[in-house]
Amino acid sequence: MNKTLIVDASDADGRIMSGLLIRAGYNPLVVGSIEAGKLEAAKLPPGAVIVTAMRLPDGTAKEFANWLKTEVYKFLVIAIVDNLANMDAIFSPLRNNQCCCTSLKRNIPMFVSSALRNRN
Repeated sequence: MNKTLIVDASDADGRIMSGLLIRAGYNPLVVGSIEAGKLEAAKLPPGAVIVTAMRLPDGTAKEFANWLKTEVYKFLVIAIVDNLANMDAIFSPLRNNQCCCTSLKRNIPMFVSSALRNRN
């Protein structure tokens, strides 16, 4: 079973994404902050995927992805955004860190499956 880390301040959103990933055959772990995400990222196996909200009370997906890159973790980061209209401005700096985004939480299992399939 593939491990996924969900970083989202909303308990309801975390439960929704977790349920979708479990049904798709993944093993999600939900945390509510970037700092908790950093602690859990250190425990993830190689090839894990991280799903994060774009903005959290203690930071952004961009800051989290940059921290992962600094720490030399090579996880795919999928960011959940409210609006895809200005995606290039948000994600241009993240492209080197294997980052993609979606505005629909129901797309998360598809993104995770695709990312893991393309890595092999």
